[in-house]
Amino acid sequence: MRRVSGHRLLPSTPAFARCPKASSRSMLASHSLVPPSDRLSCVAGDLFDVTVPRHGLALLANVLHLYDAVDGARLVARAAALADAVVVKDLWVEAAGAGPPGALYFALNMALFTDGGEVHPAARIAGWLRVAGLGEPTIDRLGDDVIVWARR
Repeated sequence: MRRVSGHRLLPSTPAFARCPKASSRSMLASHSLVPPSDRLSCVAGDLFDVTVPRHGLALLANVLHLYDAVDGARLVARAAALADAVVVKDLWVEAAGAGPPGALYFALNMALFTDGGEVHPAARIAGWLRVAGLGEPTIDRLGDDVIVWARR
């Protein structure tokens, strides 16, 4: 457990890694996010080394902010190695850290409750996609969120 100024902080392990496969499938289906299907499964494991088959699309939704820039780049590279297209959804933050306020408060939360997590600017994420060997990234700001994606 990490400490900052004497306070114990929560571990930065993503919660889904602890979800039982059956409950994850039923939760997604009950919220109409994904129709019930034998094609849907929850794979428990570490994002950096879990074994999954190659797919057409890798989605990193609200994940990269849990990690620092080095690990964020590693996750994007891993996703690019396993898929023909990578889509990243996260919070929008200005490159110089000027806002918006909600993202800055969230970034402070990540600094306090993770081991190095931060809200990464879209341009940084786009750079990771390029380095991972994908084509020119597209950046779409959607209110307080951003979608950064690229494909081969």
